[in-house]
This record gives sequence, structure tokens and C-alpha cells, in this order.
Amino acid sequence: MPRASLQNVRTEEILDAFQRLIERHTVGGVSLEMVAEEAGMKRSVVRHFVGNRDDLLVSLGQRVFGRIRALTRDLWKHLKMPNNAGLLIEVLLLPDEDDALPPPVISDALIKEASRIPELQAIVTDWFDGFVGDIERVLATGYPEVEPKNRKTAAYGIVTAFLAYESLEPLGLETRYRRDFKTTAEWIVQGMIAERT
Repeated sequence: MPRASLQNVRTEEILDAFQRLIERHTVGGVSLEMVAEEAGMKRSVVRHFVGNRDDLLVSLGQRVFGRIRALTRDLWKHLKMPNNAGLLIEVLLLPDEDDALPPPVISDALIKEASRIPELQAIVTDWFDGFVGDIERVLATGYPEVEPKNRKTAAYGIVTAFLAYESLEPLGLETRYRRDFKTTAEWIVQGMIAERT
């Protein structure tokens, strides 16, 4: 097995440190000096391997949204069956026990920063469009008789419910409201089915 390059190893160490700091301090409270200290490196080493603070955000965005996209794409492959919306909703609202996914506070922070960094905005937009598109395809497999525009609307509604649900995680409220979000997503699907033409 080939050894990972020093560039890749150092970049991952720096991104891990940056992510830990965002979880503790928010993005605005994290400086390159703090990242260097957390990673056990000099600031100049961080700049050499990753660049400035915006470059660091873009690199973290590529990693975070790339991982989320890969994991959800794998998941969607298992949902290609008739009348699969119930399973889709269950999977989206399962407690996250997978360490491969970052906590929602990280993706939320990156989404907020994307408004001022065009490259990061492109990464987030691509992820969001892909997420909605994947859910649309799952719904199309389960409900081919439903108008495409109605499946798309339902997909946006499910994504919106999911993101709102995920946003409660830092407060520890996601399990308290899981049933309500599940009911909301189910109503969205029932509305889509009712709009068949």
C-alpha cells in the first residue's frame, strides 16, 4: 500500500484541528494561530500546506461536503424500491452514530461562511443541489406516477425538514422533536402523492 503524501497527511491534520476548533469556538473565533497550535505546527506550516483562512474554509468545505455526498449517495442506492419514502424519512432522521459525518455545527458554519467566499458557495450549492436531486430520484423510483414538479417540491420540503431537524443537534433537541419532523416529512410525501395527475 503506498504511503500517503506529506501534503495529504499535513492537510488532514490541519483540517482536523480546524474542525475541532470550530466545534469549540465557532468559525469567527478561530485564527490561523489557533489552528497551528491545535495541530502542533507553526503558522507558516499551516499557510504552506493549506493557505490563508479562506483557503482553509474551502478545503474544509470540500472535505465535509464531499464526505456527506459520498455517504448519502451510497445510502440512496439502497432505497431504490417501490413506496420507499417511509424508509427515506427514517434514514434521514436516524440519530447520527457515524463518525465519518461531521456534526451539523460544522456544515452550518461552512454554509454561513459561503456567502462571502465564492468557491465555498459553489461547493455548498453543488452539495445542496445534489442532495435535493438524490431525494428526487429516490421519490421517482418509489412514485413514478407522480408529476416530476411535485416530486421536486416534495424533495425540497424533505430537505428543509431535515436541515431544520439537524440544526437542533447543538441544543440536544433533535431526539425530542424527531417524531414531529418525521410527521412533517410524511405529510410532505402524502401531499405529493395526493397531487398525482
